Amino acid sequence: MSELIRRPIQTITFTPVVTASSAYSAGNCVGTLFELKGAVLDGSGVALVRSILALSQGTSAAALALVLFSNKPAGTFTDKTAFNPSAADTLLITAYTTFGGTWHNFGTSSASSDIDRDIAAHVVAPDALNPGVSTSLWGILYTTGTPTFSTTSDLTVKISLEQY
Repeated sequence: MSELIRRPIQTITFTPVVTASSAYSAGNCVGTLFELKGAVLDGSGVALVRSILALSQGTSAAALALVLFSNKPAGTFTDKTAFNPSAADTLLITAYTTFGGTWHNFGTSSASSDIDRDIAAHVVAPDALNPGVSTSLWGILYTTGTPTFSTTSDLTVKISLEQY
């Protein structure tokens, strides 16, 4: 008889500070680099992105891309500037997905969700260059469209991760 193994699900919510009332260009960062603390269990180094939910206080939303890094990248990622990681930072990318292609309007707000993504993300294993065990992933959002956000706190993102 097989045994059902339940994996912990961690939902991490963040609200990037965005530029209000001014259209973004496709490829612009949405907010700055963020840390997903506790994304993986101590010592495991692996999480599976199960779902992404984006909530907007406005109705002018566009498709977004989420890039997860296995360690904190050295580059600077500034809101409303082109996402252009260095070659070294590109090597730290552990997961990438687009979402938000379909937004559902609720009068003055909107939401977009993407479920069952099953995207594996790995944290860099500790070694001489990276001592200690990290439980964090690092990420950046960028737009693949041209949204205009209503307020600086217009966007909230919830990422659910299955931890291994």
